[in-house]
Amino acid sequence: MAVHTPSDYIQIEEENETVYLRVLQKGGTFKDLEWMLTDHPRVQITKFQQAKEALEQEGGRAEIGVIKPAVIVKTDRSKMKATLVWNVTEQEWKENASKWGQEAIVALRKAGVVESPDLPAIYSSFYDKTAVVARGIEPRDGEDSVVSYVELASRKPTIKSNGEADFYDMNFVNEVKSGDWLGEKLSATIGTPGKNLYGDVILQTSGKEFPLLYDEETVELVQEENKHVLRAKCAGVVERVNGKIHVSNHLMIPGDVGPGTGHIEFDGSVTVQGTIQEGYKVIATKDVAVLGDIGLYNVPLVCAETGDIYIKGGIFANTTVEAGGNIYVRHANESSLKAKRDIRVGYYSIGSLLQSENVLLDDPKGKIVGGRVEALARVQAGIIGNKMERSTHISIAGFNREEREAELKDLLAKYKSLLTTIDQVKKEVSTLEGIKGRLTEQQLSQYQETYKYYERLLERGNELESKRQATMALLTTRGEGQLSIATEAFPETFVEIKQMAKKVDRMVKGTFYAEGKDLHYEGENE
Repeated sequence: MAVHTPSDYIQIEEENETVYLRVLQKGGTFKDLEWMLTDHPRVQITKFQQAKEALEQEGGRAEIGVIKPAVIVKTDRSKMKATLVWNVTEQEWKENASKWGQEAIVALRKAGVVESPDLPAIYSSFYDKTAVVARGIEPRDGEDSVVSYVELASRKPTIKSNGEADFYDMNFVNEVKSGDWLGEKLSATIGTPGKNLYGDVILQTSGKEFPLLYDEETVELVQEENKHVLRAKCAGVVERVNGKIHVSNHLMIPGDVGPGTGHIEFDGSVTVQGTIQEGYKVIATKDVAVLGDIGLYNVPLVCAETGDIYIKGGIFANTTVEAGGNIYVRHANESSLKAKRDIRVGYYSIGSLLQSENVLLDDPKGKIVGGRVEALARVQAGIIGNKMERSTHISIAGFNREEREAELKDLLAKYKSLLTTIDQVKKEVSTLEGIKGRLTEQQLSQYQETYKYYERLLERGNELESKRQATMALLTTRGEGQLSIATEAFPETFVEIKQMAKKVDRMVKGTFYAEGKDLHYEGENE
């Protein structure tokens, strides 16, 4: 029995790029046709019905398709990458790869690709269908402006190598001289355009301009080489006020406050290199730092109306200290301290009145002996009272946690909404900042109004953020008012939290806290 092959039934003919099917005898099938096409990868059947009808008629000849190019160029949607589809057999490729490489280059040019082809990629593309043989030039977006400011020292006691806080050495003021560097901005760049495979220009995105935020009365903006630089107009203390770099007035007393200086009243910050002598006052609208190792004795008033107070040497005997912010002091003896925020005492408070939101003594050695402590939320100390059982009163007003949590939720919602507005206005300011030199007088006026609005938004944001941080700090308190005793509290210690009183009649250490209408204690009795 004779074995027939597809070529016994059909044959494929090509004429002027058109493909024909000739049927030699009946019996051929579509599978026979597909098998024969494996040796003819350039044939593309476009007329299936004609091919089917031709197979049913002996001696017929029908047009069934076309001849595909040896290589077809394909580009991605972005028109930035070109790949190749080869319609030649592996044998054909191996016999004349250089010829096909040249045909690929011609095909790319015919397709309109103007970017230089990647020859190694062309020669690997027969086996690697994903090989990119030509690429467009990607646009390079401009870089955003880079803004930096002078780093301000945080007001925290220095931590010694043993992990304890050192109240002898504390970064407190950021003093500057006229002309000192306070910040700078590297302007945004415009970037460079790109081109797609066909030479069409692709526009880049210019970098965003961000403004430098500074107080124009005390800080100047100067152009230095390729940077905008902030420099102090005057000597003083650099600080951030409502998000803007500001230099406030600073009075430096090189020695003591005493007969040579008289009482000090100053609109700004005051630094005393020595001490404040008995009977003399220092009143400042902002911060006060007394850096001498000798403590204050019988000083009627040290006052920082809106700022913090740092007294390195401690205070003795009928000295009064009042701060609109925080008080940091080595020790307090028979004196009065009042702060709107926190009072931090390094070593001990003896027979003193301490009034603030939180009173914090260094654990585990900080002592409160005698006197009275009045706090809103939290008091912490290592030791309260002494072996002589000196009467010591701790009074914590407490707060309503539910109300403060609701307040925090409201603050967060307002802050989130404000941030959205700030971001929108910031983009507008950044856009106008980038073309400031080309603005008309009317446009410049609009820019200035937008910038002022932006500053007001930032001020509001800083205000909300300050309240948010204060509320979150308050909510770290245990319950609704907390007294923490790290080492021991002696008998004759009187504890009152949210008007719930407890007299300590034996040695204890641990935590007292209020929750609702109950006063709790967790710790140890001795």
